[in-house]
Amino acid sequence: MNIEHLSKRLGSGVACIAVVAVLAICILPAAGGLDSDAAVTSSDDGDFIRTVLPDETVKQGSSVDFTVNVPASEVKKLYMDSKVLSKTYYTVEGTDSAEISISSDYTKEMDLGSHQVKVTTGSGDYVLNLTVKSPTKVNWALIIVGVASLVIGIVAIALAMKNRKG
Repeated sequence: MNIEHLSKRLGSGVACIAVVAVLAICILPAAGGLDSDAAVTSSDDGDFIRTVLPDETVKQGSSVDFTVNVPASEVKKLYMDSKVLSKTYYTVEGTDSAEISISSDYTKEMDLGSHQVKVTTGSGDYVLNLTVKSPTKVNWALIIVGVASLVIGIVAIALAMKNRKG
């Protein structure tokens, strides 16, 4: 059995496999990103307010950006898992609302999994549940298989068309 005979029998099947492989590579979901679907909830214990912010999910080595509804000047400290976070690892900006950014240098060193960020202010605490995920890695094996399938499919289609003409 030669390649031309094989291409007649398998040409369209191989082409379908190649198309599916290429589509699978193109539609692979990206890992991580920000996930801010949770609602803001607050509890009032007398004069002290504790606000739970929407959960965030970030890739390890990405910055964490969120906003609290107090002026930046009212932000006192940030805690990560009950430990004070050094000011070298975050910025606080804004007038009406504090826009807080925890640096990518800090998240690069964080363990994967769940963490809790607490922002202390003059009017209460803001709590952010943070999940750190592994950065997206390129799956070279899948890319190679996809490209090889595409090449085989193109060759099979070309041979099948040649056989139909001749």
